[in-house]
Amino acid sequence: MARSVRCSALFKKFRTPFLERKCHVHINLQDTAFRNYLERYISEYDYSLAALKIYGNHELDDENEILSETFDETTFWRFGWYEVRENVEPTNTYKHGVRSSTLFARGYNAIERYLRNQVQNLQEKEAFAALQRFYSNKEEHERYLMKIRHKMSEAHLASIVSQHLLSQLLPVPSNYFIDSIHTESHTCPCGCGELLHFGSTQLGNPHLFYGFADIVLVPTNKNLFLDTDYDKSVVFTVKRKMDEVYTRRLMFRDQMNIRDLDDEEDILTGEYKCETKLIDEKRLCKQAISSSLCKYRKHIETGDVENGCHMPVCGVTQDSCEVAIYDPEYDFLLKSSEPLNLFEDNSHCLKLSTIVDLWFVIHHSLFSSQTPLSVAYQLEGTANLIPELGNKRFQNVVKNSMWLCLPHLQQHSLSHVSKDVIKFTD
Repeated sequence: MARSVRCSALFKKFRTPFLERKCHVHINLQDTAFRNYLERYISEYDYSLAALKIYGNHELDDENEILSETFDETTFWRFGWYEVRENVEPTNTYKHGVRSSTLFARGYNAIERYLRNQVQNLQEKEAFAALQRFYSNKEEHERYLMKIRHKMSEAHLASIVSQHLLSQLLPVPSNYFIDSIHTESHTCPCGCGELLHFGSTQLGNPHLFYGFADIVLVPTNKNLFLDTDYDKSVVFTVKRKMDEVYTRRLMFRDQMNIRDLDDEEDILTGEYKCETKLIDEKRLCKQAISSSLCKYRKHIETGDVENGCHMPVCGVTQDSCEVAIYDPEYDFLLKSSEPLNLFEDNSHCLKLSTIVDLWFVIHHSLFSSQTPLSVAYQLEGTANLIPELGNKRFQNVVKNSMWLCLPHLQQHSLSHVSKDVIKFTD
């Protein structure tokens, strides 16, 4: 018996350091993989954003006339690619565009500093810690996010994406809130049991575009209810993929007598296919304009030029996302030229380049750059919003743009309290 006790004690003596070394090796390998991935990202990955032109479907006779729309309406305003034609030939057209590595140049530089262990800014350190935490728990997040690939309501999509993807890229994962219209359940519909956070997500200007975002994220380590700088926040909109629409249109196509191959290709690869992938582009663009006008107002009032005047907005579906950004100083509107896939092809694995793209958007106050003047001059005026409104009306819109987002102080309904635990004062 004594010998058995001594052997057991000896085993524990060597076993503990062995497990500690194994854990340490695992952490080192994971950190190395994370760093290798970031290095690969800044050398290989970016995406393109193309310029959009805004068309007003109206005539303005009175400079005090108000033509406003909510984010969901499409009465007065349209959006289309800004195309430049070199000749009269339709084939000789091109679109003005920018690479994401230009818009988020500060982010690329921050990654380079991180890889050299030279990050000094506390906010940047917290942002990288959040990204590395997400990377470490990637498989767990993938398991929850697989739920969004099944048919579900937009409320469920907003809840799961907020709880298990977007908020996990924040220094404090609880610093988010979902539009109260999505309060189908106070707990995450994926079954994890986590409480969801709701609030008022209103922003914009009733003289132009206004309404509610689906999700608001606040990339700060502060309490949401105290001293939060909301102009550093970011808004997201969600859209469930319209598979049934795509199916109906393909059925309609099969019933048509198509003889022209080009027409058939248009149906296969044009708007029909896009409708299954894209979010509501008009809503996304209106929110991008409204968010940036709120920031532009502060820029004018305070003279803050460090972070530029634009605020990116992102739209998410079950399997992709898109980014839009408006610059009110130079009047240009950009949107990602094609959706960014959330998952690797035919896989449940998250696409890590898209995760970094989302991380840049969420932490835009750290990583978004002022547009280089050479680029700004090329894009200046392509959105056409200021000419559509007129300068006086545009300035009035900027002056009255409001960021009215606020989380609810009480996140879920109160349960009943027994009279036995109440001390009555009457």
